[in-house]
Amino acid sequence: MQITLPAVFCRFNYFLSGTVESLGYGPGGATQNALQVAQWYLNRPDMVTLVGCVGDDVMGRKTVKCLQEMGITVNYMVDRTAPTGVCIILITGGTNRSLVTRLEAANKYPHSHLLSGEVWSEVERSTLYYISGFMLNLSVETILSIGRHAVEHNKTFAVNLSAPYVCSNLKDPLLEVLQYSDLVFGNSDEAAALSVALGWVEGEDVRGIIKRIALLPTKRGSSRTIVITQQERPVLLYHNSEIREFPVIPIKDEELVDTNGAGDAFVGGFLSLWVCGGDVV
Repeated sequence: MQITLPAVFCRFNYFLSGTVESLGYGPGGATQNALQVAQWYLNRPDMVTLVGCVGDDVMGRKTVKCLQEMGITVNYMVDRTAPTGVCIILITGGTNRSLVTRLEAANKYPHSHLLSGEVWSEVERSTLYYISGFMLNLSVETILSIGRHAVEHNKTFAVNLSAPYVCSNLKDPLLEVLQYSDLVFGNSDEAAALSVALGWVEGEDVRGIIKRIALLPTKRGSSRTIVITQQERPVLLYHNSEIREFPVIPIKDEELVDTNGAGDAFVGGFLSLWVCGGDVV
């Protein structure tokens, strides 16, 4: 059966109407996923503030309402020219997943919104900032403004490599942003992509790549902490110039429910411990 593109988008819009009872609707996206988990662990209102862009529509209002009910402070720019960015996730055969994304308003975040009084006051009162590499597609200056503030005031600036294509296609702005970072997240595929993009030793193991990332130029007086996941293999943590391994607890296939946002959830848990001054090692 052949499905035409207009038919695909018609079905897409049907799902996005917000009225399909058999579907679960929830705030998503890499950064929102991570920070929802951080808020859940911290379990205190207004510990987390989210900044981004949504449309003036049902999905935008659903997103804000859900986040606020979790105790998250929401400072979203509302763009009246584009709908809220969405992703439909289909789970089949247990844990197999297919994702269809339409970014829309999420791609329209203006740097001027960050500099507005209400939003910048949230920046000033915060002690940790978390940025996904996907933001490099939108506004590098927004990221750099936060990075500079973090360095000037000795606050934590965390960056996620996010995807192999970010490390390959956006390596120059990524390197500029990493200068301000003192906490870097990624997985082994992203680390390998960055290694290739920067012309490091071909086929180098993940440990070697981590050490090279640690030695990238920095505007901070201390070394970076780097966290690299490897699916079912041990998590690698570079901290205080030492690499440590943390085994992943095995889970049977039949016990898996949904792997969407698993990496983001890991980051959220780590950030909640970090911001409370817990021992990450």
